[in-house]
Amino acid sequence: DFSLDYVQDLIIKIRLVLTTSFCFLVLFATITMYAIMIQKYKTFERDQLTDLYSKRFFDHQIIRIMERSRKQKKQFFLAMIDIDDFKKINDNFGHLAGDDILRVIGKLIKRNLRHVDLCFRYGGDELLVILPDTDNKTAEYVCERIKSAVGEHIFKVGETKVHVTMSIGLARWDGQMGIDELVGFADQEMYISKKEGKNKLSVHE
Repeated sequence: DFSLDYVQDLIIKIRLVLTTSFCFLVLFATITMYAIMIQKYKTFERDQLTDLYSKRFFDHQIIRIMERSRKQKKQFFLAMIDIDDFKKINDNFGHLAGDDILRVIGKLIKRNLRHVDLCFRYGGDELLVILPDTDNKTAEYVCERIKSAVGEHIFKVGETKVHVTMSIGLARWDGQMGIDELVGFADQEMYISKKEGKNKLSVHE
């Protein structure tokens, strides 16, 4: 037979154990949900291969920058970058080597941008760079700097040294044009750079 005091003390201990267990489960579930949300946001924000911003994040950011630039009456530029003859690199050395080169290019570009600039992997070997609050001279200087950084870098695939260049098209947002129009102008200039011999910067007037 249990005494009344013993039973009451046992009930209190059981209640404490249940409360502690419930709190632990709630905390564990909250931490798990938080970790899942952070991972999903990173997946949305970042390209997994290059660690540059993703195309989906570009669609989100370009609207924000357009709205801010319109309110502040400031201009910004968009650069379309395409790696020259990247298909040949994949064909000659394999896609894994191509992926490694893309990763290094992403690092080189980020290293040579200003802290306000944003670089996105738009698709395949095409990249986009947003240059906010920028005049013509500065925008061209930044593009030339990243082009030179990649062109002068020695890429290695095994024992083979690979020379990589980029063609860049630069377009200024005029305060009115939409996203597709702005991307289209930058893309058009990038193809002009390709036609004129590659490893060039062309600017939309």
